[in-house]
Amino acid sequence: MRLVGLSWDRRSAWSLMWMALVIVAGCRSETRSPGAFRDDRPTIIFVCADDLDFETLAEDFARSESPDEYEVMFPTLGEMAREGLLLTNFHVTTPVCAPSRASFLSGQYAHRHGLRVNTPTSPLANGFAGGARAFDDRESLGPWMKAAGYQTCFVGKYLHDEFEPRAGRGESWQSIIPPGWDVFRAFLGANYFEYYLLDKSTPRPVAVSDRYRTDAEADDVNELLTSWRPEEGPQFICWWPLAPHSTVGGLRNEADRHANLYRDRVPPRLDESLATFPESLPEELRSSPPLTLEQRERIVEQYQSRLRATRALEEGLARIRQTLRESGRLDNTLFVVTSDHGFRLGQHRHVGKRLPYDRITRVPAIVCGAGVGKGRCDALLANIDLAPTLVELTGGTAPASPDRIDGRSFKNLLDNPSSELEPPRSAILIENW
Repeated sequence: MRLVGLSWDRRSAWSLMWMALVIVAGCRSETRSPGAFRDDRPTIIFVCADDLDFETLAEDFARSESPDEYEVMFPTLGEMAREGLLLTNFHVTTPVCAPSRASFLSGQYAHRHGLRVNTPTSPLANGFAGGARAFDDRESLGPWMKAAGYQTCFVGKYLHDEFEPRAGRGESWQSIIPPGWDVFRAFLGANYFEYYLLDKSTPRPVAVSDRYRTDAEADDVNELLTSWRPEEGPQFICWWPLAPHSTVGGLRNEADRHANLYRDRVPPRLDESLATFPESLPEELRSSPPLTLEQRERIVEQYQSRLRATRALEEGLARIRQTLRESGRLDNTLFVVTSDHGFRLGQHRHVGKRLPYDRITRVPAIVCGAGVGKGRCDALLANIDLAPTLVELTGGTAPASPDRIDGRSFKNLLDNPSSELEPPRSAILIENW
């Protein structure tokens, strides 16, 4: 029995339970093993990259139909986009790391979940409150998926600064691990080398110096897949890599094997974008000085390093899919691949995120695998929609107060991408403090 694409309510669950009781009552002499009643709902793997913009991948997707004429940079991502559904109009509602991630987890706008800024003490926060401690993770995707009967696993970057214990309040590293996760492995900091790993099995973070971060994350996901015990329920795995985010202090973010990749690549339409300066732009941007040659060279270097970091993510996905293929589980696995926000590389003389422009708010989004049709979906969707969609797909229940959810499930679009959200949507709110 595969529940993806089916309506699943309590009445259906009680009907199946009654049928099972009748069968057991009529066959009392038969001995059943603990795993005799299997849950055939799909494995779900939710990949949320960091800073991965739509435009870079869109160009690769468009040309991957004719790979003989063009070197496809990310063949696994291209394959997943062709096999499943490419969401072309998927946005994040607060285009900065922690607030966007909290919206993915909660289905709420940042003004509701409270995590409005990465670090309240930073000048970029403009005096506004927020930070990881402002987020109530008791009402979020981990506990909801756990309540739906899934084994829940988290690997990668969780929220952001301030995800650490406050000794003055008697907190420990173990006490701040969010609820609802059977496995929780948070990779801390913004380095690809020399980072710390927080695991539920250790009292405090452990220093890691010998494993390239993206490879280590993907290896951990593979370990979880190979150690799965079906009798404990289907798996829900969040893999939230740091890639392709830049490192603190300009340290390298690529693996040694990728050091010489993409040396000839430049950001798509960079010169055209730099030359275009519409009068409709805010004065703050229109008055920005032209980029110097040194700045332009730095943008190209940054773009190439981001491609190399994305290549490691791509290879990790390929290994994960191969593990599932070899175990016979790939056909019953649902993948969601997206990003917490996009990133500007010199467009309109701006480098970074936070601003309410398409390259920053619109992110790549691929849904493929069990129960998902093929094609493109141009419906206006957002990160706040993913949690209610996953909960509905698994037959779970969103929070105790469903009216607190701002997003809408797009389950009906997965097999009919030309349909609309119900009720139809004409706008989303973009916020930044």
